[in-house]
Amino acid sequence: MKFSTSTLVLLAATLAVAIENKRFIVTYNDATDDAVVEKAILDAEAAGLKVTNQFRIIKGFTADADTEHGCDYIKSLKFDQHMPNVEEDSIVTTQGSSK
Repeated sequence: MKFSTSTLVLLAATLAVAIENKRFIVTYNDATDDAVVEKAILDAEAAGLKVTNQFRIIKGFTADADTEHGCDYIKSLKFDQHMPNVEEDSIVTTQGSSK
C-alpha cells in the first residue's frame, strides 16, 4: 500500500499533536482585576482551549486542552505577571485512593 507524502505528513502531524484531553484549573488572587481574568479566558480560547467553567466567587476558570500547544499555553500562564495558580484537574480524596 502506498501513501502520498502529503498524507504521511498530515498523519504524522495529527499523531504528534493530539493528546488525551486534559482539564486545567486556573485561579487568581482576589485582588486581581476582573478584566485580567476575562482576557486570560479569551486568550485561552484563542489558543484552542475550551473554557468549560468560569468562577465568580473565586476568580478563575477551567479549560480543556486536547493538544500539546493548548497544554503548553495554559502551563505558561504560571509565569504571567498576575501569577495565577495553574494545576491539572484531578481527583482528590480525604480517605486515601479513590480506586
